[in-house]
Amino acid sequence: MWVAAQATLARLRRLDAHRLMGRLAIAVALLFLWVTLALAHQNAVALRLGPDPFRAWLLLVQFNACALWSLALAAGWWWRGKRGEHTRAMAGTLVVMVDPVLARLAWPLLPAPALPYAGPAAVWLLLLALIWRDQREGMRSRAWTLLLAASIPGPLVAPTIARTEAWLALAQAFARIGAVP
Repeated sequence: MWVAAQATLARLRRLDAHRLMGRLAIAVALLFLWVTLALAHQNAVALRLGPDPFRAWLLLVQFNACALWSLALAAGWWWRGKRGEHTRAMAGTLVVMVDPVLARLAWPLLPAPALPYAGPAAVWLLLLALIWRDQREGMRSRAWTLLLAASIPGPLVAPTIARTEAWLALAQAFARIGAVP
C-alpha cells in the first residue's frame, strides 16, 4: 500500500507529500529490517537446538531478502532524481519479496529439491519480463538489471552454503547475539 500511495502522490504531482512519505519510509524501512532480522534471529536460535537443513536454508533466504530489499531501496533513493529508475527501484522492493513470500507459502506444496529454486526462479522470470518490456518500449532498465544481477548468486549457492559447518557456525554466532535491538 505504501508503494501504491507513493506512486499515486507522484502521479498527482503532490511531490511535497511524496517526499514526506519518502522521509517517513526511512523509519518504515528500519522497522522492516528489524522485524526481518528478528525473525532470522528466531530461526538461528532454533538452529542451536540441532542442525536443521531447512532452517539453515531459510536463514540464508532471510539474509538474502534483507540484502536485496535494502539494495532496491538504496537504489531508489540514489535514483530519486531520475523518475523512471526511481520508480523501478522502488517497485523492486516488492519484486524481491516474491522469493521469501513463496518460500513461506509454497514450502508445504513443493518437493524439497524444488523449494530453494521456486522463489528465485519466479523473481528472475518477473525481472526478465520487466527488462524485456522496458527494452520493447525503448526505456532503460538499470534498476531491473541491477536487481537481477544481485539476485542470482544467493539462491544458486544457498543450498550448498546452508549445509556447511561455516554457515552453521555463523548461524550459531548470530543466535548468541541475543534479542535483536
